[in-house]
Amino acid sequence: MPMYEIRLPHIWGEGTTTCASDSKHFGAWKQNLMTQYHLRYGGRGVMIYWHVEKNSTCIYSQLKTCSSSEVSAMINGVLKHCTSMEVKKNYVNSHGQSEVAFAFTHLLSFQLMPRLKRIKVQKLYRPHAGQTDAYSNLGHWSIKMC
Repeated sequence: MPMYEIRLPHIWGEGTTTCASDSKHFGAWKQNLMTQYHLRYGGRGVMIYWHVEKNSTCIYSQLKTCSSSEVSAMINGVLKHCTSMEVKKNYVNSHGQSEVAFAFTHLLSFQLMPRLKRIKVQKLYRPHAGQTDAYSNLGHWSIKMC
């Protein structure tokens, strides 16, 4: 029976359609075939990529190398989690988003909700060309709009 069907609402709250995903670095022996050096963490290891639902219920996790794509891990978790949850939105950090990620999540019918750490250098696209006044709140930012 999938974990989501035996969830106790008085402990975990009602189920949602939203999750967040991110990875965590774990040190590992260099003889492990998946171990790689990670510059940010300053050591060898592997990454565990987690998909966590509201109130910290992990719905999916996967082992990945330090250099493998977080975008593919994010999509993989949304598609392969073993619960009855239908993911409608997935929150990610800056590493879990790209133009390709937005395209695939749109085709797969869920919303990618990234934290855009470097929004000043992001290229934003309007849904329809010629709507210069439709997004007035973005006008005061120095963002390239296409």
